[in-house]
Amino acid sequence: MTVVETKITRRDTLKWMAIATPLIMIGACYAPEDDEIKISSEIPEKYRKLVKWPDINIPDVTHEGYGKDPDLILPKTPWPLLLNAMQLNACVALIDLLVPADDKGPAASEVGVQHFMNEWVSAPYPSQSEDRELIIPGLQWLDDEAKKRGNVVFASLPEVEQIAILDDLSDGFDKAPSVAVRQMKPMQFFGKMRRLSLGGYYTTAHGMEDIAYIGNEAIAGDYPGPSDEALKHLSEHLAKVGLKLP
Repeated sequence: MTVVETKITRRDTLKWMAIATPLIMIGACYAPEDDEIKISSEIPEKYRKLVKWPDINIPDVTHEGYGKDPDLILPKTPWPLLLNAMQLNACVALIDLLVPADDKGPAASEVGVQHFMNEWVSAPYPSQSEDRELIIPGLQWLDDEAKKRGNVVFASLPEVEQIAILDDLSDGFDKAPSVAVRQMKPMQFFGKMRRLSLGGYYTTAHGMEDIAYIGNEAIAGDYPGPSDEALKHLSEHLAKVGLKLP
């Protein structure tokens, strides 16, 4: 598998990141208290068999951000993108399993979510820096786990085996009764990538169409105000707390 080419520019991804950040930051993913989780009897064998979390050098990001009032018309790109071709390949394979193509829209990589991810992990801000420490080793972990199971990198693994890896991660992140399992780095990585993939995808035009979002549309002439149905709904809820519409 090779990196999916799109016509998305750095200008596009900077604007995209600014739009998606509030959505992604709502309800932070589960975060561990400790950097390292000791293997113990709390962790079932299926999770203890996962390959060791990689110890790799993550590039320092010393560039300044674009400030509190960025120029979205002529944006500057003060930091370099960090993900290499192999990491992007793993990213594409993963996000397309998390958000696959269906009759309602294209897969995540077809709308460029991998470029959004690259922008996200390369940005110099605290939240993105924290995610970078998880995502870059996580992409390497996917390749290492794939090599253990199929002797190829994750992007080249048959889809059924890719899904088997994600099933283990999903079970550990969502269903495992043990806190120690949920705190394992691969589980955290899965949760973070799922949140970012969905946040990135559903702030695109295709994603908004999929969920029938009808905002951001210009209205010709005077604003007509809310519908009678909306006013009735609001009035009913205000009445429950002893209030009424003015």
